[in-house]
Amino acid sequence: MYRGVAVEALGLHGDAVSSVRTPDANYSLTSNHMDNEFPELVRPPIIEVVCAILFQPTALDGMDLGVYWEKRRTDYPSKSLQPALLDGGDFILGNPAMRAVLASQNSVRMLQLQHDRFLMNWRALGEDYPRFSTRSDRGPGLLDLALEEFRQFSEFVAERIGTPVKPLKVELVKVDDIVQGKHWSDRHDLTKLIPLTGTFDEVHQTGNREFRLQFIEHDEQGRLVIALQSILDKPGGDVRAARLETRAIRDVSLGTDARECFLGANGSANRVFFTLVSKDELHRFGNSGGTQ
Repeated sequence: MYRGVAVEALGLHGDAVSSVRTPDANYSLTSNHMDNEFPELVRPPIIEVVCAILFQPTALDGMDLGVYWEKRRTDYPSKSLQPALLDGGDFILGNPAMRAVLASQNSVRMLQLQHDRFLMNWRALGEDYPRFSTRSDRGPGLLDLALEEFRQFSEFVAERIGTPVKPLKVELVKVDDIVQGKHWSDRHDLTKLIPLTGTFDEVHQTGNREFRLQFIEHDEQGRLVIALQSILDKPGGDVRAARLETRAIRDVSLGTDARECFLGANGSANRVFFTLVSKDELHRFGNSGGTQ
């Protein structure tokens, strides 16, 4: 399963300063992990979640997307039309593909729809994290909400275009902001909370520094991209937060479905968080003592 893992640390101006390999070639962060392996946090620092499904390209265009918005405008009153998201190196001859961006009244939930992909964003704009998986005591989780939205969109595409939607990949993105004053006090306290941020403690010469670390892993199931970077209060200013962005991509192969792939991706994302954050410091996020 292991095909090479590298951690790249970038300096202040984006220059690569080091590259190391994981010492354990038998351990894979992309392997399946269940939610109940991890402790439950009362106040998780998550600020955004994106559930995306890439599917075989269809003939869906901007006019069709406008018709779909008319059907959903009660749930998503705000709309805009933007250029489609493209994979690196892709380009389209002729009329460019478009992407519809639909937002809920409070902008917490957002749909991004185009001819070959579906995305649902949840953003922490004054609303508690609803959790990823559905629980009877909390209502639907983000996974069920996303899959229901995808079902409605897929049925519309099949009826409108006459082409069934065939998922190829799922992509799950989780973004955590670990904020100074809320989760940590100073640079040394941040290192205690996330030891990886102290990688260059022995070589730094000033107290004013930034960090940007990236980790990429590939295996037969897909790809995992982890980015850990400082967020400044202003350009050249002080670090106000450490942002952890985890992107897990899974292939939808024969014998699997989108739900199963999302659950595996979520397990990988959770494993990243609980690996990078010191288990002795989880009380800062209201560790309930139970499991998810």
